[in-house]
Amino acid sequence: MRDSRTFGIFPSNLLLPDAFRASDRNLVELGYVEANDVCFKIHYDARIDTTRRLSAETWKEFLGILDRNPNPERIDIHSHWTSKKRDPVEILISVSRQEIDITVGSHDPAVQELLHRQMQESFHASNTAPEKSPILSRWSLKKTVFLAHRFDEQGKVAAAAVERFLRACGFAVVEGEGYEARNIPAKVEERIESQDILLAVFTPGDPTWTTSEAAFARGRKKYIVFLAEDGTDVKKGILGADYEHLTFPPGNVEKAFTSLLYALPR
Repeated sequence: MRDSRTFGIFPSNLLLPDAFRASDRNLVELGYVEANDVCFKIHYDARIDTTRRLSAETWKEFLGILDRNPNPERIDIHSHWTSKKRDPVEILISVSRQEIDITVGSHDPAVQELLHRQMQESFHASNTAPEKSPILSRWSLKKTVFLAHRFDEQGKVAAAAVERFLRACGFAVVEGEGYEARNIPAKVEERIESQDILLAVFTPGDPTWTTSEAAFARGRKKYIVFLAEDGTDVKKGILGADYEHLTFPPGNVEKAFTSLLYALPR
């Protein structure tokens, strides 16, 4: 029996060598060893870019490829494992920019569930709630949003409404935190790195934090959307014109939700 699961959410800056080595440690701790002579379909492929693909003959050799090439465009693995104490298992792993697909084949459902849970943790993978709107499901980016906003009362109220809307549409949302310095804290940078989209909500007040986070996201080639209350100071020149810019009446961010729906990746 095979159990296949696909995950659309995982950090954009996921360290693939670390994730695969964590999976390797889990298999070893469960008593599994690689079995390369039981199936003619076994392969370990890493497509480095559109012009180059590396193939390994063993799991260990594949880990070495990842150490030297930690960010391949795609990974495809078909492997088999045996254990003296547990049923043999078949493990298929496919990793692309958009999703992770994991298949575990075993006669023991408990082993399947255990391995799936461990690999999901290794890849920090998850999925959103079921789609509420099919228009948002057709885009190459993952539906993960960093929500940038001011942390005064107006900023938090507007951001809370936007977050509820995004989650209802099936997006995973994280936020930063208020800080005094102009430099973005490392923890906030990591959160921006882990999401594919940055949505900046501008409300009255100093926009420095929000603009800095958007500028950092632009440097990391994230998809950016500005949602600005009419009359607020938005320093557009910092980012150029390569982003969506939406406005809403004072105190009524919900008025922009229809436009936001079409501005977000589908």
